[in-house]
Amino acid sequence: DTMRILGWVILCALPRHTASLAKAVVVGGGAAGVFAAVTAREKAVAQGVGAEDLQVVLFEKSPQPLSKVLISGGGRCNVLHDETKPPATLVQNYPRGSKELLGPFTAKFGAAEAAAWFRSQGVELKTEADGRMFPTTDKSETIADCLLKNAKRLGVEIQTRSQVLDLEQRGDKLVLKIKASDGRTWEEVADSVLLSPGSSPMVWEWAGRLGHRVSDPCPSLFTFVVASEDKWVTDLAGLSVQRAAIKVSEFHPDSRPSQQASPVKAGKVSKRKLSTVQEGPVLMTHKGLSGPAVLRLSAFLAPEFSAWKYQATVEMNLCHPCTKGAVTQALQQCRKHLSSKLVASQCPLGSYLADLGQEDTPRIPRRLWAALVAHRTSVPSDLRWADLSNDGLAQLAMALCECQVRVSGRGMYKDEFVTCGGGDLRGGDPPNKEN
Repeated sequence: DTMRILGWVILCALPRHTASLAKAVVVGGGAAGVFAAVTAREKAVAQGVGAEDLQVVLFEKSPQPLSKVLISGGGRCNVLHDETKPPATLVQNYPRGSKELLGPFTAKFGAAEAAAWFRSQGVELKTEADGRMFPTTDKSETIADCLLKNAKRLGVEIQTRSQVLDLEQRGDKLVLKIKASDGRTWEEVADSVLLSPGSSPMVWEWAGRLGHRVSDPCPSLFTFVVASEDKWVTDLAGLSVQRAAIKVSEFHPDSRPSQQASPVKAGKVSKRKLSTVQEGPVLMTHKGLSGPAVLRLSAFLAPEFSAWKYQATVEMNLCHPCTKGAVTQALQQCRKHLSSKLVASQCPLGSYLADLGQEDTPRIPRRLWAALVAHRTSVPSDLRWADLSNDGLAQLAMALCECQVRVSGRGMYKDEFVTCGGGDLRGGDPPNKEN
């Protein structure tokens, strides 16, 4: 999305008249840092300020800037989300800060402006059916090369293998302590510093010292590890439901909330948060649950999951968008027309839902159906549909539409890491994140 490129940045002690700056330092060589460095020099050039009057230096700890851009989107780089959507729609996709982001996206730099910038640099973009935008080359290198080429053209100095150890204010200057990979250390004096470190507790400490409001960071965008009592889920590893809805039914009171791990107040989860429902494919894995719906739920409830130490019960509607009432009617038709068949072996639910006028009818994989009957109902494995009681039918409807699974931990999502928290959108000057 747009923030993958614009990133999350904080400017510390930035004077209002940037044209008079001698040196601006960027900490972090990810997409946010490189793009910000390029933008700083672009604006300086537009004001007639040369590289000799405004030096922009970027420090990156690793050997290569933009390393996460190269692996993002499966190596294709999901640059933006549908540029044609209005900012008010786009900001709703952010788990936190939609209100604070609306102004900057509308008045300053949103998806449309970002797309226009890349096209002006010769990068053609395409929009896929789900709204994600990629370079037409389907290669992340296209985006990385564009950013680095412009950094070089505009005179941005990028120093890799250079770790910033500390940042402090001395009078009207900002002083950074830098350490090179060979052990050398030195001080860099700057008029302004832009922090784009990703998730770094040390950097958030600096920001706090400089007057920024900082919320405790915690993981976001993670998969669910299921508890041992729900091993039936992991036994279905590799199986997926293409249209499901998932929510948290409760965070468990037997796991004490952590005050340090999350900005959420211990023991308090709003009803609005618990009503958060995410829709999309759900994948069973060898550890638990994954897929787009699970990842989005983890992102929107990241502080709550952290506070409750990832101990929760999630509830899935495996027949989404069908209601439990419609599923119950379809199951009654199964009982009527499949009377001689075993309940556990066959359930052509989709065809009966279609007969009832339901659109987008679900396809329940045979293995999943057998597992639900065995582990989420008391229906015997040798029971025939003709002998299914109303109570047994109700249990089947609940297993399909209100399937509860106990979560006991979080997993990692590929090699990509997303963190909730850090710079608080409510701190500083909201449009510019300045102090």
